Amino acid sequence: MDGFASFSLKFTDEVLECIKKEGKIHYEALKSLDYYAKYLDMPSYSYLPPLEPSKVDIQWLKANIEGFNTNHLFYQPMMSPKVKRVISILRKLINALIKEHGKIDDIRIETAKEMNSIKEGNHSASNKNR
Repeated sequence: MDGFASFSLKFTDEVLECIKKEGKIHYEALKSLDYYAKYLDMPSYSYLPPLEPSKVDIQWLKANIEGFNTNHLFYQPMMSPKVKRVISILRKLINALIKEHGKIDDIRIETAKEMNSIKEGNHSASNKNR
């Protein structure tokens, strides 16, 4: 999904530190942090792991998910409990869809903030037409 921010705060800090210390451009910093090999060349799995997997979760993933590698777990940003709950529910929904229909190539999610801005734009356009 080109054009969307998808890095956690922790990973963004690592990229910025690499840019500042080593004088690299963004692409070079990502390459030196092995971003492309770790995350873009990842195989697709038939299960979306928990946000903060425990040791037991990781053992289950290794035993039940073919080719699972702990290096493929993403950095997790600090989130509010409400956001974690919503993501947990979404993860369960995605895993149910994967179980029923197979692997998913791409997922696009519109957040409530985006939905509100779309509605506001439509509302202001309808007011102009009156």
